Amino acid sequence: MGCEVVVFSRIEEKRNVAISLGANEYCATKGYRRLHLSKPLNYLLVTSSVSPAWALYTPLLAPGAVVYPLTLEGSTTQIPAKDIILKSLRVQGRVIATKKVQVEMLEWTAREGIRPATKMFGLDAAGLEHAFWWMKQVGMVERPVLVAGVGSTEVDDCEDLESVSTVFVGVDSI
Repeated sequence: MGCEVVVFSRIEEKRNVAISLGANEYCATKGYRRLHLSKPLNYLLVTSSVSPAWALYTPLLAPGAVVYPLTLEGSTTQIPAKDIILKSLRVQGRVIATKKVQVEMLEWTAREGIRPATKMFGLDAAGLEHAFWWMKQVGMVERPVLVAGVGSTEVDDCEDLESVSTVFVGVDSI
């Protein structure tokens, strides 16, 4: 859509997925006190479930950059005033898109063949145990999906999801 995209994540294991989905750069943040990019960011969309360590990100922002905190999490977002003032940063709040915009977005993703990155497991005790083990040991990059009626702890492919019952497990990390 005309933007260069940089993906930030705590772990290195998500790099290949981010690049395969179109990211221009990937930056793992866990354990780093300073990050480096090829050029400053004009926009920062914060989608994490907690407020980020702003000291890592504000040095990466261009003068006049806009920060969009998109996740509602319980704590206060505290971007240092010094960074806001010296870089003329703008923090822009957003509400959830209208139903019309959401429908247009879903139609566009269907037209473009964009599908969620998922990993499927059988909807039984063994499948659930395997899904939790996978998230703890391997690190889940995809969204885990439990699929009924497949009889396996890990499902390689399930193209026709409409033909089976599914339960989406909304767990980011354990």
